[in-house]
Amino acid sequence: MRELSRFYGIVVWMHAEDDDRAPPGSLVHRSPPNIHVTSERVWRKEGVDRPEWHVRLSIQNGRHMGWGSCRPSPTNAPCIELRLVRDWIALHRDELMNAWERTLADLPHEPIPPLRVY
Repeated sequence: MRELSRFYGIVVWMHAEDDDRAPPGSLVHRSPPNIHVTSERVWRKEGVDRPEWHVRLSIQNGRHMGWGSCRPSPTNAPCIELRLVRDWIALHRDELMNAWERTLADLPHEPIPPLRVY
């Protein structure tokens, strides 16, 4: 897992995971380009520190990918954080796609500047 950016208590990271829905041996074996977004804050469960929330978002359109939402719960992102991340995605989509390609090739990538709201 590679951290891309950190801002306003939000951590954005990426890894290239296999797509569980693809049949074995198919050409489509990776998930679409996506990022994982978690809170910096953690809570302890069964002796393990876990982020307060964690969602996976599409780089192409900022939509949820399979799980997570902005409804209040210990594992869902607050709506304001999702709006901030979606704004950040829109500003850095080209950099994110470059980072995705480098991640697939197992190459390092540069950090992406955090979102700044003035």
